[in-house]
Amino acid sequence: MKKNHKFAIATSLIISVVLLPFSVILTAAGLIITGTLAMGIMISESAESLVDRPLLFAYLGEDGRSFVLKNMGNIDALDIHVSIVPANLEYLIERIAADIEEKTNCDQLIGKNRIIVNYTDKTGTRYSKSADLSFNEECDYDPTQPMIPLFR
Repeated sequence: MKKNHKFAIATSLIISVVLLPFSVILTAAGLIITGTLAMGIMISESAESLVDRPLLFAYLGEDGRSFVLKNMGNIDALDIHVSIVPANLEYLIERIAADIEEKTNCDQLIGKNRIIVNYTDKTGTRYSKSADLSFNEECDYDPTQPMIPLFR
């Protein structure tokens, strides 16, 4: 934890203990607030490591002979290996920077195929992503879509 986070939790804990002679209920409320504060800080610190990664999304180009890879993450995606199955097409892309789209043209019509993307980040961690390419879908990423969809 960072120094200011430790200070906030320690201050909250001291205030809770100081309230003990006055009221047990206030002390319990202070301890609950301290615990909630500590959990919130721990969750936010663990979420920072989840955000610093590349997120590649693939969709079919407008002409049907290209595909677009979009890096929606916060860091660069490196050593990108793209396979389009069952068309037996493979492509190597060196780097896609954060918030950048990379359009790749193909020799043949792709149509409805499956794309498999393997890539790494600057620390060498490997990621894999697969998606269906079709003419109807623009992108498989929708920030407004709920995690657990109730209605389809």
